[in-house]
Amino acid sequence: CYSGCNIPDDVTIKKIDPYAFASRKDIENIVISDGVEEIGACAFADCENIESITIPESVTKIGAGAFSGCKNLTKVNLPPLLTTIEVATFSNCTNLKNVHLPDSLQVIEREAFLDCNRVENIDLPKDCFKSVSKHWGQKIIKENDRWSCAEPEKKDFAGFEF
Repeated sequence: CYSGCNIPDDVTIKKIDPYAFASRKDIENIVISDGVEEIGACAFADCENIESITIPESVTKIGAGAFSGCKNLTKVNLPPLLTTIEVATFSNCTNLKNVHLPDSLQVIEREAFLDCNRVENIDLPKDCFKSVSKHWGQKIIKENDRWSCAEPEKKDFAGFEF
């Protein structure tokens, strides 16, 4: 299961426990089956060789640090019912380039994307976040090849700093 981790459809799993696969160097691709609702804290933390993650629509919670330190991860499409990105969820994903944030997203907690300095494209939700950490601004901008926050000129969307 570890070179391409697929959980079969005929196995009912609702939650991936905290630290379940943490620090595994032999995982490159993750496909989580539909029906899983929660990915525990640090479940895949420091799996440096993970390149891709497929997260099904059934996932509504991703724990703090779940994918932190996945240095080869380049793209993240978050499920449409996710409302919160917890603390350090994708911190130190140093090759992350593309992020899709679902319209359901309301909260991005501190350091969620810390040291993700190679992000090139972010698909933002349609509406403003209802709550953002005090460390985050209201508008996302890219200046001198770095994403940062700016005070809003108008209430377009909420943003964050990488």
